[in-house]
Amino acid sequence: MIEHFLAACRAGSFHAAAREIGITQTAITKSIRELEKILGAPLFDRSVKGVLLTVFGEQLQRRAIQIEQQFGFLERELSEMNAGEAGCLRIGAGMVWSDVILPSLLASFSKERPNVEFVIRRSVGSRFQSLLEEGEIDLGLGLEPSRDDLSPDLVFDPIAKIGTLFLVRQDHPLTRHTAPDLSEIAAYPWAMYRLDTIIFDRMRRMFLDQGLTLSGPSFLADSIACVMSFVGETDHVTCLPTPMLPTAELYNLTALGKVDGPTFQSGAVYMAAATDYPLMQEILRALRSFAVAANEGQPSTTA
Repeated sequence: MIEHFLAACRAGSFHAAAREIGITQTAITKSIRELEKILGAPLFDRSVKGVLLTVFGEQLQRRAIQIEQQFGFLERELSEMNAGEAGCLRIGAGMVWSDVILPSLLASFSKERPNVEFVIRRSVGSRFQSLLEEGEIDLGLGLEPSRDDLSPDLVFDPIAKIGTLFLVRQDHPLTRHTAPDLSEIAAYPWAMYRLDTIIFDRMRRMFLDQGLTLSGPSFLADSIACVMSFVGETDHVTCLPTPMLPTAELYNLTALGKVDGPTFQSGAVYMAAATDYPLMQEILRALRSFAVAANEGQPSTTA
């Protein structure tokens, strides 16, 4: 019944829902009527144009999605147990996580669990909620989502603080100063990674607190490599997470001495329904251990 109800929610009509899941319209209509009878409330307003959720239907839809997700994780968990602790974890990750932290961490994890598969998708906090709710990823790793991007059905697990640096090409005029002030930095054009707009927004506030106006980026790119390559050949300034510095140096970039950008809380976001999913919890424990090692001064890529 729940499957039929959610199909009707997605499709907007019983006819389209029946076609989607491969049953007759009569069967899905009967199933939803039985569900309404059990719950004692109308779930849809019917019309010749299709169906719309009632207030009761909207409440059930939210719970039904959670039930469907929990069942999906249970199926995967049992399948992994039967397959000898195999499994697949789909991770949405910001640039620091995907480019710096995850490769070595997951390589180490895979040595102990060679049957586990990982799918890494470049994404950012503002997109995690929709990707998680639509089942495209199981786990999001990046900057802490804003309140608007964190619904009651999501859990944010803080893992590490990530600092940022102002970067310029190695022979940039700003490198002639041991510690250029913010007013000098603000005079130059900016290049930024388009997906991480939160960094520039926080940086703009940082400059405003000093009474300085920061012009918007004149160069935006979806590729962080493109941004670094561009900055390496122009007078533009960029701001990137501190763990990206070794990579940035390969593009002829250097950090402006004694001038730090804003610091962000970074961590994991996932559906509450996945809280007890063993494979994901194993990865989260590995990530927390990684962060603890970094804070204790052991070799690490986190700030």
